[in-house]
Amino acid sequence: YLVGAPYVEIFSLKRKHYNNLIRKTVSHLNTKKVFYLPHPKENLIELKKQNLDCIKIIETSFPVELYILNQKNYPKLLASYGSTALITLKKISKKLQLINMIPNFPNSTKVNHKRLYKLNRYIKKIGIKSKKISIL
Repeated sequence: YLVGAPYVEIFSLKRKHYNNLIRKTVSHLNTKKVFYLPHPKENLIELKKQNLDCIKIIETSFPVELYILNQKNYPKLLASYGSTALITLKKISKKLQLINMIPNFPNSTKVNHKRLYKLNRYIKKIGIKSKKISIL
């Protein structure tokens, strides 16, 4: 599973860069296809238009944590781009293998680097594996 982020909608990351980030993440996870849980603020219509054949978009009205915990079979791996869902899931379940993917954002992206740094540092501190990943 991959938990999405509203990088295009909120941080002005170019759509093509976000698509590339998703592809690189799926490749890093060593799988052909990943179940993708979009962030509530992601534009699903636009995301579906991208025809990213490496993901299967899961539409749910539940928060990620509840969606995962309500599955009959827990996923083997859940990756995210700094989602606080990782922190909550780490506290709730020891069954999940979690990974925090840390994108290297282009300078034009309106990202709060200080906030992301603190979040990523905390995620690492509580024992969630992190991996830096290139967007471009």
